[in-house]
Amino acid sequence: MPESRDLLGATSCCPELFIEIGMQLIMKSCSTNESVTCELIGMRCGEYLILRIQKDDYSDEFHTKGKPITVTNTYAGCVFGFSSRIIQHISLPDKLFFVEYRQSLESQEAVRDCSVSVLRNCNMRSSKRIDCFVPVHLSSGGTVFEAKVDNISTTGCRCLVADDVFNHNNIEVHTLITIQFSNTLSIDGKVSVVRRQFLHSHHVGISFTNIDDDTKRKLMELIPSLA
Repeated sequence: MPESRDLLGATSCCPELFIEIGMQLIMKSCSTNESVTCELIGMRCGEYLILRIQKDDYSDEFHTKGKPITVTNTYAGCVFGFSSRIIQHISLPDKLFFVEYRQSLESQEAVRDCSVSVLRNCNMRSSKRIDCFVPVHLSSGGTVFEAKVDNISTTGCRCLVADDVFNHNNIEVHTLITIQFSNTLSIDGKVSVVRRQFLHSHHVGISFTNIDDDTKRKLMELIPSLA
């Protein structure tokens, strides 16, 4: 089992899996299809997740080390999932399961199949997404405020917005917004998801609207990894 000192390196979210601390997940056995609801209470990205089972009457087969399972969750109205295996479990003082971390998501069809040998990785989005750190200005309703883009593709981006800015500007799903990357590049968009991130900030997902080829070219020049 991971040692206690390893937990010091744990993080609060793993954006590539669309999960964060406190989120409800479904852990499902690949041999019996039995499923249990869990809460994600810890993780070490790239190594393991820590799940707490929320009921007492679950099958003993979940106690088996190396047991193939699938883990699914709902994020922004979409169901995501990935295959995993049980690393270790403890029963006291709480029912905790350490399960393998996966670097990529899988299709819903593969998750339903629940066969580790045939689970196939797939891109859950239509375009490549790049982790980044780009200061931008957002404008909505005549107000301009600062944000940081920390994930982007040619169809949308995710911005980190400080709480005071977020609360003052009443940002919510479907809000029309403009992202100003530079003096020569601005992109119109619509807020698609809003989620608290860390203690004093929010993640705001934005889908680009009516982005043309010239704007895409400028975006790729600004962030070459998108090309």
